[in-house]
Amino acid sequence: MALFNHNSKKNNSLDPQTFEYLFREFYPGLLRYCTRITRNQVIAEDIVQEKFIRLWEMRNEIIIHSSYKSFLYTSVKNKAIDYLRTKYSKSFISYNEAPILNDQETPSQLLEFEEYSKIITKAVEGLPDKCFAVFSLKRYGELSRKEIAEKLNISEKTVDNHLAIATKKIRSVLLKYSLLQLLLF
Repeated sequence: MALFNHNSKKNNSLDPQTFEYLFREFYPGLLRYCTRITRNQVIAEDIVQEKFIRLWEMRNEIIIHSSYKSFLYTSVKNKAIDYLRTKYSKSFISYNEAPILNDQETPSQLLEFEEYSKIITKAVEGLPDKCFAVFSLKRYGELSRKEIAEKLNISEKTVDNHLAIATKKIRSVLLKYSLLQLLLF
């Protein structure tokens, strides 16, 4: 079946036959791809189905400047990264906001711990999408550099670069906070 070309800026609406073809052609591969990223088949199904529903809902307004395949894979990847961002930032917050109390900790130490936790969480959430995904998969998903590279379709060197950027940005935020604390007290 021939698909119309969306390389021009001309707006072509998506007809039901083409949509059905796209769904049958790309759904299985998109599902496998998304499952590799999220490590959760049910979540992956939701993401891929949501992207197809959104494509259908926006069929008359959407302008695709690349191929449908490229558009769908990019959309699914971005949604999967958003899912990871939400999942890992919530688990990071819940882990950091539940300090273990012992007899030696003073109330001021607990407050300081909570402040640091919030600052680290904000720093992690503020990372660029790709950087956040790599950092989260390494730190919380406990994946190797090679596994992350395969999952996100990037090189191991790119994984190293994203980890270095994430670490540098988080350190920078903590250093600024520490300097501010020194100036205030």
